[in-house]
Amino acid sequence: MRNNSKPRQILDTVNPLEPYLGYHLRRISAASMASLTLLLNELDIRPSEATVILFVQATPGVRQSLIGKHLGIRRANMAPLIAGLESKSLCRKEALDGRSSGIQLTKAGVKCAAKIEVKIRENEERCFGQLTVRDRKALMKIISTINLELISLE
Repeated sequence: MRNNSKPRQILDTVNPLEPYLGYHLRRISAASMASLTLLLNELDIRPSEATVILFVQATPGVRQSLIGKHLGIRRANMAPLIAGLESKSLCRKEALDGRSSGIQLTKAGVKCAAKIEVKIRENEERCFGQLTVRDRKALMKIISTINLELISLE
């Protein structure tokens, strides 16, 4: 005789990853990025595009290769990313010397950057608003230390 009943679900489950900081950081990062992606969708901008726009705003005329290096974007991905921003009229290339060009934001790109910053602040508050300013600064200091050590391993 076949038993059609469902197996008894164990209520006292244990997450074997619970003690690992990396696991929690990945989950926080994934949730924060998913939230930011939804907010940026309202602007028809992807997170990678948003980071490039903000980087160019901070360093007008920056070379495409330097953007990729600082943001951890592969060289092969930078050309289509910049081309996409150009097609949206958010940035343009300007000759720096005979061989290379720098990236500048257009007027529309500057307006978009301001909207992106609003969305990022909104997301920061949504995801991390329960932390005090002091706790955020302390956490950023710790994360910066970890990042520097991880970068040195590359």
